[in-house]
Amino acid sequence: DVYKRQESTTERFDPGQVAIGELDPALAEQGWRLLTKRNVAPTVFTADGLYTIRIAANNSNALIYRELPATVHGDRPALVWEWRVDAVSQGGGAGKDPDWPVVVYAAFDVDKQYVGWWRRFMNRLTFSFAGLPATGKILTYVWSLDEPAGAAYPNPYIPKVAYLRVQRSAQSVDSGWIAERRDLYADFETAFGHPAKALAFIAISADSEDTGSVTRASIRNLRLD
Repeated sequence: DVYKRQESTTERFDPGQVAIGELDPALAEQGWRLLTKRNVAPTVFTADGLYTIRIAANNSNALIYRELPATVHGDRPALVWEWRVDAVSQGGGAGKDPDWPVVVYAAFDVDKQYVGWWRRFMNRLTFSFAGLPATGKILTYVWSLDEPAGAAYPNPYIPKVAYLRVQRSAQSVDSGWIAERRDLYADFETAFGHPAKALAFIAISADSEDTGSVTRASIRNLRLD
């Protein structure tokens, strides 16, 4: 189970061991699924043992997600994980959008009283088009290279659906493993002003196509506690 702890086997990794645009079979066995962005090279996600994921972005963008088992629905767990960013090599791009070497998403179902019928329809359309399970709203925990830790605001890519928190900044790059713990349901209520119904899926992403940069990050022991 991905929500148990285990030390990773190595500190560095070779992204070449997984074919570009393909999901590492070890991650697939754990229930992860890969989503790529049209006309953009995909970020590479590589399993290191059972509980560590290495992330290599090179002028790329991609996301992996895992739906949560029904047994956790209705609970109010905290989300805990450890992550690190080891390498950031800025490219020559000057895109107006930020690049994030690693992002953690927590997606929730929401009671109908808090989401109008038009927003529910648009959510189903948006998420199904993207290849994601339909859900209500999303918390986004970002390791940013451009903003200070603690910044929080509606996610500019999907402001009606997601809320973004800068969890770590460029100052923490190359600082080794950093442990995180977030009270998801408290964060959700602060962000959206109403309670969540149930946690639906967790996702991880990394993008670097706007600056054409190369980044290396890792995340381990991602679990509900």
